[in-house]
Amino acid sequence: MLALQGVGWLTRKILSNATITVSIKHYKDEGGVEHVDIQQAVTGGITASPECKVLNWAWVKVDLNLFGPIIGRSRRVPIADVTDKYLNSGWSPDVSRDGAIETYAETDKEKSSYSWKSDVVSEFSPHGSRTPHVLT
Repeated sequence: MLALQGVGWLTRKILSNATITVSIKHYKDEGGVEHVDIQQAVTGGITASPECKVLNWAWVKVDLNLFGPIIGRSRRVPIADVTDKYLNSGWSPDVSRDGAIETYAETDKEKSSYSWKSDVVSEFSPHGSRTPHVLT
């Protein structure tokens, strides 16, 4: 998957043996809009760009140092509103109550020669998080 996203061979090899530490900050701003800020620390000298997700389903353009230029959006969504059968199945009762976070991203084709899309639905609630469902 990383090769399809334009990540070089050496970087992929380093990542396959690296330890990744993820720090997540989840909060609401003054206007009540939910945010999830993700910072990753990777061994082996690879730096990862912070990912700041605003859960308002607005399109944003970012240039991540590992994945390059992307266009994406994120939202909190009732799991029943996720149309893909794989992405909306197998969730715990917490997701029915709190909703899930859907993040859609794709290559910014104006700035990259690579082409990929990713749709991720994950649980992120006060009751705990579980492995995300990913459709690429």
